[in-house]
Amino acid sequence: MNTLLYRVLPISNTLVNNLIIAFIGSMVIAVSAQISVHMYPVPVTMQTLAVLIIGLSLGPRVGTMSVIMYLLEGALGLPVFANYNSGIIVLFGPTGGYLFGFVIAVYVLGLFAKMGFDRSIIKTFLAVSIANGIIFALGLLQLALFFGLESPIVAWGLTPFIIGAIMKTIIVSILIPAIWKRVK
Repeated sequence: MNTLLYRVLPISNTLVNNLIIAFIGSMVIAVSAQISVHMYPVPVTMQTLAVLIIGLSLGPRVGTMSVIMYLLEGALGLPVFANYNSGIIVLFGPTGGYLFGFVIAVYVLGLFAKMGFDRSIIKTFLAVSIANGIIFALGLLQLALFFGLESPIVAWGLTPFIIGAIMKTIIVSILIPAIWKRVK
């Protein structure tokens, strides 16, 4: 595998190993969801940072499995969503678009990682910016569907998160290529 995970950990690429790693990834997302600042209707969490790192580190298949596991855990009632929320209602509530955006963003980041974008600060920054765009686009779309187009969805679902998204993008863009340099 051409992902950071298999370069760092001397494990084989088997279904069992991938499921275990995906489960661990889902738990990382769950823990990061609880590091939050309560805001309405969208809380500020560290989920996005975890999702970005998972996408670049685990690749498209295992990374996507991690996010899907996370969503299934929450839908089935485990308190893994922000502020210990759970249930299918969260997925179809105001913040569900961001959660579904994680799936696509991780897959896209995994594809970028397989193409080597995760080894350069500039290319990682570009890939992570695209992933953030996907997350925000789907998040804002669901906010609009939930509250209506006349609602201040950009003020609720984008503006308060811009500085944090830029900071997370910079962190990931420096961290992941630095790890690649260390393991080469």
